[in-house]
Amino acid sequence: MSKTSGGIDASLAARSVVGFRRTLEVQTLELTKEATTLFGRDVVLRIDGAATNPRRVDTGETRDGWALATEQATGRSVGPTSMAPPGARVGVLIQSGVKVQASLLNIAPQAWYVEDGTHLMRPGYHLRDASRQLEANAESIADAFIQKAWAEAV
Repeated sequence: MSKTSGGIDASLAARSVVGFRRTLEVQTLELTKEATTLFGRDVVLRIDGAATNPRRVDTGETRDGWALATEQATGRSVGPTSMAPPGARVGVLIQSGVKVQASLLNIAPQAWYVEDGTHLMRPGYHLRDASRQLEANAESIADAFIQKAWAEAV
């Protein structure tokens, strides 16, 4: 018979917490992939003019560069990649224990100008605004993955 504390089976609770930790570690990678995919998709849509950000005349290479970086990091497609500049791997997830970091790089030469503008062109702020949108939704995204980890643990 197991010991109880306040009507709770202590050994069962301990096993549930251990199981939760294991599934949460797995969910951390999935959470990072999901957040990175949402971010990449948002950037691609913003560059295409689907938000208040200015649409640029020639953004195919820049847009496809962000789509390619996102796809390389997550394995998930967020848009066309055919016009992405050829080059090295530009999207990666770096995992160290339970910590996961997404790194996306766009090697299109005009990517900087599309985002930050020039003295003749106002900034697009596609990345800035997509980051803010992801930050605004981060808690609800994380909650869904925590709930899934708990459901798998018990």
